[in-house]
Amino acid sequence: MSEQIILVSTDDTQVGTLEKYTAHQNPPKRHRAISVWLTNARGEVLFQQRSSKKIVGALWWANTVCGNVWDGETYEACAIRRLKGELGISVDQMVLKKGEKFEYKAYCNQQYSEHEVDQIFFMNVDDVEVIANPDEVSDYSWISLEELKKVIQAAVSEQGYYTLQTSLEASWNELAENMQPLPVLLGGKHMKLAPWTVMMLQAGLAETK
Repeated sequence: MSEQIILVSTDDTQVGTLEKYTAHQNPPKRHRAISVWLTNARGEVLFQQRSSKKIVGALWWANTVCGNVWDGETYEACAIRRLKGELGISVDQMVLKKGEKFEYKAYCNQQYSEHEVDQIFFMNVDDVEVIANPDEVSDYSWISLEELKKVIQAAVSEQGYYTLQTSLEASWNELAENMQPLPVLLGGKHMKLAPWTVMMLQAGLAETK
């Protein structure tokens, strides 16, 4: 069965559904999604390198999990499904703390891109076993959140980068010409960070209030 995802208006009212691949074709349709930031007691966040099989952001590094909300599914149910499906992490809905909801656009490649209304969730764990699904995840790493924020701030100050608001104001031609993953050195690894992760960090949305 094809994955039917939820198309929404700017105020997150459902306006229809569409098959996942069709919804992401340039220019993509606005749809619901989730982003999870999983942290531990050492102040680290679990980052993943997206699989080479991904239609958007292949081999880019991003926050713990991201995913499209299926038709008839809640944001919370989507977050639980993606944690299990991508990283083998089983959680209860009560463990998730709801963060901000935001909208952004991101150019990814010549065929597919993102335009999402995205609900953030946070989860803090003392210990967790990660069983990465190779169809979804190429690699993963625990990264100091403080180091991450400092590296992003320095890189953005030096190179400049889209914000959530400027991504929405830009045309798709402008995004295709100018938006790239952000190259950084984190935890001794050279990473290309997904634009949505960079923009969340810039906006201060990567931590609970």
